[in-house]
Amino acid sequence: MSDRQETAVARHSPQKTGIATRIDKHGRERHRGVVYDQRTKRPIRGPWTSSLAAARAWRNDALDRLAKGTISGDRGPTVRQASETFLKGIEDGSIHNRSRRRYKPSVVRDYRRDLGTRIDLLLGSCYLREVQLPDVQLAADTLSGSGLSASSVRNTIMALRALYAWARPRGFALQQPCDGVRLPGGDEQQMRIVSPETAALLVGALVGRDRTAFALACYAGLRAGEMLALDWSNVDLTVRVIRVERAWDHGSHAFIAPKSKAARRVVPIAERLLAVLLDHREQFGDDGLVLPTLRGGSVKPMGHSALVKRLKTAWAGADLQFPQAARGSAHVRVHADRRWRQPKGDHHLHGALVDPGDFRPLRPSDARLRSPDCGAAGRVPGGRNRVKRGGRPVSLSERYRPSLTHRLTQELQKGAISRHECPELADS
Repeated sequence: MSDRQETAVARHSPQKTGIATRIDKHGRERHRGVVYDQRTKRPIRGPWTSSLAAARAWRNDALDRLAKGTISGDRGPTVRQASETFLKGIEDGSIHNRSRRRYKPSVVRDYRRDLGTRIDLLLGSCYLREVQLPDVQLAADTLSGSGLSASSVRNTIMALRALYAWARPRGFALQQPCDGVRLPGGDEQQMRIVSPETAALLVGALVGRDRTAFALACYAGLRAGEMLALDWSNVDLTVRVIRVERAWDHGSHAFIAPKSKAARRVVPIAERLLAVLLDHREQFGDDGLVLPTLRGGSVKPMGHSALVKRLKTAWAGADLQFPQAARGSAHVRVHADRRWRQPKGDHHLHGALVDPGDFRPLRPSDARLRSPDCGAAGRVPGGRNRVKRGGRPVSLSERYRPSLTHRLTQELQKGAISRHECPELADS
């Protein structure tokens, strides 16, 4: 029976308004609800059922969902088609992130890997509008069961969430199916505190530009891309500040904006870092990049992976009493003012340091906060080391002292340090 014949049958009974009726091959009457989507100019048909009441209930529910915008007559693109459009847009800059800025090249590469391979294999053929929470949960469980790490599963689901955040305002999707997904948890990396002596020992084992690179990471807290993109024009040894204005993306081999708005900042130069920078300037000059490539020239920074290898080699041959299992964990910088998860692998210039005292993983953000020469104690003339909290200026020492005191107390309770090594706890 055609749609026109079905509608004509429904006109004879008020109870069958919007209900299509037909007779199946066994001579039984079947019903289904039909609603019309004015926006897409297409009808939306429900399932066939032997109950007229069930068909009417489906139609009433569909009318309500149609009014709320959670149902449409157009099925829209598939996840694969939407992902291709989304990835193309973030690459050419026509699609921005939630901060209304262009996506970083590293994020574009990660999204292409996550959406183009992992999500595409599991949900690529599904219509974007029809994917529900159970589908995303099943995809997350499948990724976790395939041996993928917890952080990789989370990043993959975050890429899918970004896809839906772009698709919903454009009418390609009607809901966010990633809300409520239960993701696998990983072991949190415990925040540790490195002593100034340990930091000085690791810096002193290096020479040349490698020494400067690690000192910038340890004493100034610069990210890998920030220190590789650092230019001498942004280093003021008289005022003793470093102005972070850009970063280096080693994947696309291009200078990019800092990671966030807050990453564009002014960093104080500590006493120990000042000595390293003065020695570096006297040896290599102060023209162009602070850490240029070793092949000559001052336009392109040194290689990211090569720097990590040289650091590991220098520390391994410096007789610092590293155990064999700890050698190679020679990574450098993370945030000092927020929690951070350490990535797996040793090919990134972000991660763990090794403390020769107890051979447990450490992070240079802890070194920056613990050292009396840097971090909270690093002073900048003119009050530039003051930040805002609750409408009033707060010095860096005030800002980081609660976190520092808490960590020192934990280390003291574990017996990892003694009280005479913690002048910060004298008045607590």
